[in-house]
Amino acid sequence: MRVKFLLFIFLILFSVKIFSQEKRISLSFKDVPVERIILEIEKLSEYRFFFEQSGINLTIKTSIQIRNASIREALDKLFTNSPYSYQMIDRHIILSQ
Repeated sequence: MRVKFLLFIFLILFSVKIFSQEKRISLSFKDVPVERIILEIEKLSEYRFFFEQSGINLTIKTSIQIRNASIREALDKLFTNSPYSYQMIDRHIILSQ
């Protein structure tokens, strides 16, 4: 009985992780601060951004147009040609220079 319960819990946790990684979003912004796009990604997903405010300038304006993209695809497009990189850990996105 205990093994079945542990297996059940494992499957639930595993399926939640897969679901969050496969979340698809659409974004359409033109010449807006990166901060606005980040806030929209947080609103549309379970991810939260973390960064050192003194090192990351989120007022830089950019444009992004994506449809039905994964979070990773959206971030790749957002930070292409940018001095910033990101790392995804669980439901956290850590920005760095």
